[in-house]
Amino acid sequence: MSDFKVTQLQPDVDFDNLPYWDVVIIGAGPAGLAASLTTAHRALTTLVIEAKDRPGGQPQFLYADKRIVDIPGFPDGITGEELSERTYRQAVDALVQFRFNEELVTIEETDQVQDEDKMKRVVTTRGEYLCRKVIIACGLLHFPRKLPVLVRLRLAPLRERQMAVLEELLEPVVELVRVQLVLIAQIRHRHLLHQ
Repeated sequence: MSDFKVTQLQPDVDFDNLPYWDVVIIGAGPAGLAASLTTAHRALTTLVIEAKDRPGGQPQFLYADKRIVDIPGFPDGITGEELSERTYRQAVDALVQFRFNEELVTIEETDQVQDEDKMKRVVTTRGEYLCRKVIIACGLLHFPRKLPVLVRLRLAPLRERQMAVLEELLEPVVELVRVQLVLIAQIRHRHLLHQ
């Protein structure tokens, strides 16, 4: 990282006895892992909460064995599993902390203030975490639906906008596939006539 302001966390931080986290990130997919690297490299104590049993998100769970060729820095492609493992290892090396098999229940405002930040309480299926900032980094297809905290934070309309954009992006692809199927049918028909 070329940022001259990068500051590493000290390896002797007692993460089990922190009074609060600087940042709690919901989701250990590519966005959550990238966010965790950014915050940890700014010497911010960072906790990533993931509902699944391991990190990686969609590349790990949908493309584990497939080569992904549109990731910068990997001109020959990289499998989802390898990308997830490398990014996770990099985050662990930066002293990012992880909690797996733990789902977000709610985010509560508190009356406590730390460094001019109103503290938040992240409540999960396994515990509670006091923090200065929360980053919600859920993948588009795994966005927690109907979670009251997201409605309260007005993120539900974001999901609707994301889906509208996704549908708009996919519409040409669907049309292209339809045209290809028509062409395949025509080629097969001509091939049968030719025989």
